[in-house]
Amino acid sequence: MSPEGILDKMGQRITVREAIIAADGISDGEEVLANWKDGEVLGPTRYYVITEVNKKLAGQVNPTILAFGEDRLVFQPSGLLAALYTLFAMEISGEQGEQRIACPQCGKEFVLTRKGQRFCSTECRALAGYHRTQKKKKQERVG
Repeated sequence: MSPEGILDKMGQRITVREAIIAADGISDGEEVLANWKDGEVLGPTRYYVITEVNKKLAGQVNPTILAFGEDRLVFQPSGLLAALYTLFAMEISGEQGEQRIACPQCGKEFVLTRKGQRFCSTECRALAGYHRTQKKKKQERVG
């Protein structure tokens, strides 16, 4: 982007500040943009993207408390596009949410605490290893 500004719809050069103020739905533009220096691009652009994502999410994502098992809050998007905007919003905010899976040993649902984790506890991991070893020994005896 050139320091002189950007082109608007009419082909005239305007500053990033002017472009964001002119954007649809940003009525508080001048007051909000007073937080940034002239020529700063990242802050106003981030503000604009967040404002647009919030518009797309409005009325499209329903927070719901699950009634069975753990009473926890989940967000249910109304469709695929809303789901994508929800993931994008989580990425922007730095909140990836909890990734939950079922333990293959005991079946209990748990929150992943590290990459590659498969079991809810050390005990379940050890028990699964024990069962795997026993199964292998049994196959060797039969085969």
